Amino acid sequence: MTPVDLDSVFYFNSSSKYYFYFYRSRKYYLITLDKKQQVSQPYNKIISYSGNFLIVNKNNTYGVLDQLSNKLVIDTIYQNIYYSGQAGKLIIKQNNKYGLVSENGGIILRVIYDSIELLYSADFYRVQKNGMYGICDLAGKELLPCTYSSIETTAEYVKKTIASEQQERYSTSKTLSADHQISMLLKKNLFLVKEKGVFGVIDRNQKIIIPIQYDSIGENGYGYELQQANKYGYADHTGRVLISVVYDEIDKVEQADAFYFYDNKKMGIVSMDSKILIKPLYDDIEYDPEAKVYIMDKGDSSGVANTLGEIIIPVKYDDIDVYKTHCFVGNTDDRYAIFSFNSNKFITGFSYDDYEEKGYRNFTYYILTKETEDDDLLSLYIPDDPGTPLKAQYVEITYNSSKEQFKLYFPEKGEKQLYQTYSMGHVLSKPMDY
Repeated sequence: MTPVDLDSVFYFNSSSKYYFYFYRSRKYYLITLDKKQQVSQPYNKIISYSGNFLIVNKNNTYGVLDQLSNKLVIDTIYQNIYYSGQAGKLIIKQNNKYGLVSENGGIILRVIYDSIELLYSADFYRVQKNGMYGICDLAGKELLPCTYSSIETTAEYVKKTIASEQQERYSTSKTLSADHQISMLLKKNLFLVKEKGVFGVIDRNQKIIIPIQYDSIGENGYGYELQQANKYGYADHTGRVLISVVYDEIDKVEQADAFYFYDNKKMGIVSMDSKILIKPLYDDIEYDPEAKVYIMDKGDSSGVANTLGEIIIPVKYDDIDVYKTHCFVGNTDDRYAIFSFNSNKFITGFSYDDYEEKGYRNFTYYILTKETEDDDLLSLYIPDDPGTPLKAQYVEITYNSSKEQFKLYFPEKGEKQLYQTYSMGHVLSKPMDY
């Protein structure tokens, strides 16, 4: 048969050649386009959700209709039916309780839960009963009983944290992406649980990884930040406590296997194996991932330590400006010297009044200034170039990018001005007339 009194076509599926439309009586029908042109029962609502199956509503009860056979595979007996988020499985609601069934109506989870939610990992269902949470696997087996006031997978926690901060905050020296961190955590099948007001970590077999005794636990992709009695520490995913829970505050050092920690309002550095690298003596510590050094501030003075915590520049200078291979260090007289991280020593004295970074594409160099009564004398510093002319004796320095060559001009003497040329790694030319 072909209906003729139509309001409009509601849905059309060209791939399976089935479509349905509604009559003026506001009822929906599914009609096949084969020779039989089978017409389904009238429904108040039809929802397409997966493949050939449709969720249908009849007189405020829900069931599932197979488009291919035009027959109900789940009778319209439920208060509601929802797509679970996993192919072939549906959440059913009856008497304000929830269960889980397959598309052919087979019971996977009985209708006894207050809520059912497919977790971010898509490997587990979080179920709630009497206000408490548990975990079931995809086959409906109960892994964790409904005895916890909250449950999250560790991957779910990391995803929420990253999303809230809109950045991959928790990267380390291994520089793993957020997605990689999460995929690693999914394989661990670990759960953050809360029970009787305190937190712990357990696995899918109910094995306790971290005792359920902490006031809070935070996941950062590589382990757990632990808090107890207003003190903080750190544990890895095996539950091994790497940093004892004794610090006023800890914070992961980005792109380094260490933590900042605070003790009596002073800042230090502790390694991932609980070894104190830098004692808590400083007002502030900042890590530079390019140079791989720590800059420590104490009062008005600054210094530098390497990743082992060894102080390579004493904390006594007014200003330290760090770059990848070197830094400019300012003393109390506002004079600057250059410290090389490659040689771990000062390569100049405190001879300069100012410096300016310049460059062309990926090539960077610095013009150093020494003030005198007559002229501001300049010198050239090229990082990692042992022949760089550091003596302040020029009044102008230019760079020709096509020749990759510098011209260094001496002060005028009468009507004459001399200059030298310099290319990276080469000796200076003899002075020439300008």
